[in-house]
Amino acid sequence: MEPIQLDAERAKRKIQELDLSFVERRLVNIEGCSVEQAREAVDGYRRLLTLQVEYPNDRLAPPVAADRALHAHILHTQRYADDMQAIFGRFMHHDPENSNEATREFTRQAFLKHFGLQIEAFAICWVSIEQKRAA
Repeated sequence: MEPIQLDAERAKRKIQELDLSFVERRLVNIEGCSVEQAREAVDGYRRLLTLQVEYPNDRLAPPVAADRALHAHILHTQRYADDMQAIFGRFMHHDPENSNEATREFTRQAFLKHFGLQIEAFAICWVSIEQKRAA
């Protein structure tokens, strides 16, 4: 695969401009998250996208909450495709099975370096709707 070349500042601006309110709604209404958890997940997802801009040719492992937001975004296939085109100039594929400890450690270090955050800041508890109803 040919290395990705990006206008990093433009891409980061596009990430911040994304309307991800539909992702937050899905996380609240379908995944059973609180509004605060959904916002945290979307914030983590924006940070993950920003790191992908910083490291366009490296593989990243999404933190738990950011991964949930990513999956909710991907479900809206046209919006996801359009958003990735606007940010990266191409469709960004996601392979949830292709993560290893080296990739997770690289991602942890990148979150710490760029945002001053320990990756655990995004490891929130996910309660399914079924579990919520039983409570």
